[in-house]
Amino acid sequence: MLKTVLIVVTSLLPQSSCRYNGKYRVLGSSPIEYITTANFSLANLPNDPHLEFRRCHFTSFGPDMFEALKPSTRRVTFRKGTVREVVIGPTTCLERIQVIDAGLVVLEAASDEPNYQLKQLTVRSRKFSEWSPSLASLWMLEEIDVAYCNLSYLNVQWLERYNHLKMLDVSKNRLVVFDIGMSSVPTLERLHLWGNHLKELQRFPEAFPKLKKVALAQNRWLCRWVANIRGGILSQGVELMDMDGVCRVGWQINGGLCCRSGEDRKAATSQRKTNEKSSIHGGHDFIGMNGSVFGMK
Repeated sequence: MLKTVLIVVTSLLPQSSCRYNGKYRVLGSSPIEYITTANFSLANLPNDPHLEFRRCHFTSFGPDMFEALKPSTRRVTFRKGTVREVVIGPTTCLERIQVIDAGLVVLEAASDEPNYQLKQLTVRSRKFSEWSPSLASLWMLEEIDVAYCNLSYLNVQWLERYNHLKMLDVSKNRLVVFDIGMSSVPTLERLHLWGNHLKELQRFPEAFPKLKKVALAQNRWLCRWVANIRGGILSQGVELMDMDGVCRVGWQINGGLCCRSGEDRKAATSQRKTNEKSSIHGGHDFIGMNGSVFGMK
C-alpha cells in the first residue's frame, strides 16, 4: 500500500519591528514594511543586495541610517509610504538609490566630500522641485532619473562634475529652462526631455558630443529652433526617440516635433532670470570655485 507523505518545511522569520515578506526574493528584492524613524534602530534588516522599504515613514533618511545597512546591500528602494528627505553621505556604500511615490521633497549630499560608490539615482515625486548643487559630490553617477517630478529649471553647469554620466531623464516635469549656456557634459549618451514646457535649447546638441539618443516630444518648441537644430542632430548622428502626433490648433509639425512660429523671447529671458534669482536666494546655495553662487529653483 502506497502512502503519500507531505513534508511541510517552515522557518521562523527574524523578530523585528518590520514585516518581512520573503516571497519577493524571486523579484530580486527584499521588501521591508512599516518601518518608521522611531523604530528603525530596532529593525533586523536582511543581509541582501537589494532592500525595498515599502509603506515606511521617515522624516529624514540620512548617512547614519545608510551606515546601518548590511555591507552586502548595494541597492535601496523607497516605495510608497513617506520619505520627506534623503541625505547621502560620502561613505554611503550603495550603487543605486530609488525613491518612488514617497513624497520626497529634499535630496542632497551631506558634504562636499566625494562619494565614489553611487551610480544610479531615481526619484518619482511631484513634491521634488529643486536639484541641490550639493549632489555634485556624487562623482560616480552614471544615470540620473528624475522623471515625473516638479523641476522647472535645471542648469547643466551643475552636472559638469559628473564625468561618468551617461543618461539624464527629466521627462514630465515643468521645465521652462534647460540652461546649457557654455556648459557641456561630454559623456552623456541619452537625454530625455519630453513632456515639459521648453521652447528652445542653447548649443544643442553640440554641448553633448557623445549624445546618441534624445526624446524631445510634447514641449513648446519654436519652429525657428527646430529648423536650426535638425542639421546638427543629423550630422552628429543623434537618434530622435519620439515624435509628436497631432499638434494643437495653430501649431505645425516640423521634423516630427510640434512647434509654433511665434516667439516670445522677452518672456523666456524673464523666466530664466526669475529662476536664476530664486535659486540664488534659495535654501540650497553652493559657492563655486570662483566665488559665484550656484543654486536651483
